[in-house]
Amino acid sequence: MKNAILNHFYVVGTASSIVIALLLAVVIFRVSHGAMRNRRVLAVILLVLSLSVILNSLLNGLLAKYYSPVGHISEPFQLLFGPLLFLYLNQLNKGEMPVKIKLLHMLPFIFYTVYFVYFLSKGQQSLYISKPFTVIIMVLSFTAYMQLWLYYFLCKKELNLYRQQLKQSCSSLERINETWVTHSMFALLLCYLAITVLFLLNHGMVYLPVNKFLAIIISLIIYVIVYRILRQPEIITSLTSTDVMPLTQKIPKYKKSSLAQHDIEDNLIRLKKYMVLHKPYINPELNLNMLADNLNISPHHLSQVINAGNNTNFYDFINSYRLEEFKKQVAEPSNQKATVLSIAFKVGFNSKATFNRLFKKSTQQTPSEYKRRLSHTTD
Repeated sequence: MKNAILNHFYVVGTASSIVIALLLAVVIFRVSHGAMRNRRVLAVILLVLSLSVILNSLLNGLLAKYYSPVGHISEPFQLLFGPLLFLYLNQLNKGEMPVKIKLLHMLPFIFYTVYFVYFLSKGQQSLYISKPFTVIIMVLSFTAYMQLWLYYFLCKKELNLYRQQLKQSCSSLERINETWVTHSMFALLLCYLAITVLFLLNHGMVYLPVNKFLAIIISLIIYVIVYRILRQPEIITSLTSTDVMPLTQKIPKYKKSSLAQHDIEDNLIRLKKYMVLHKPYINPELNLNMLADNLNISPHHLSQVINAGNNTNFYDFINSYRLEEFKKQVAEPSNQKATVLSIAFKVGFNSKATFNRLFKKSTQQTPSEYKRRLSHTTD
């Protein structure tokens, strides 16, 4: 009875993840256009995850029903997770990856798919007890595990580059947060480690269904991705279509710029006056294009003024004004009863964690400590 209930939850859970992944992939394909086309890689990732769940469930069913050796082989789609997530981040960085390089990343999947089809065409019962079969399965499992580690570090590198580029034109990074990529990959790595343990146990005194376990894990990854998209709908909606281009541009080069050094200094003075008089930084969605329009200057030139003239990036430049405004506001007698967070939101921050991190980095103390010491000083 207990096994029947658990199996029911397994069937419902995996089937639901497949349906959700397929529906979300269709939605992404429909809304991805123009600057949003790079999001289609995300749709492909969801399709691959759903196919992985389907294949692992089928392989587990074959093993359980017919005790077929086919049920002991890993499906090939797991070799696509890392390359596709890497390609997704690379496209966000406007990486111009040649088709040949893309195919090179897919070679392990292609080779393993050929072997997988060949193995299915054989389907001989004798393969199950043969030593070469066991060795091949272990090698393939180890290869998939090591490949995922490789792409985990490649994705972290791409993600760091993406965040650096965002800081050139965005004052808040919370709306455009792609950390779910590395989080998902790290979760998969932990799962593969657990699967390795299961594989070793299966050759000892304990037997656990590896394919069934993997189907459950991939289903959970699908649910995690769907959850992140629901919390951050800008990942797939057209809301980011106006942001993607400027926010992901490469760090600008100024060798061919028409701005001379004295122009940079003059524009920097004008910029700082505008910041003090108009306080554009209190808008949490402020970006480089918006500020450039207000100053009647090109975004490229404004970026040069901030980078070369003030020796910082747009993100740090804007948030430095928000921090100073917070210090002024918290010292106002009218704000004595206001919470630290309410003042932070008032001056343009839209994330408690970001505000606390930037404030502590700037002052070596927390906002609450700063406010407390300030109140003691005034008393």
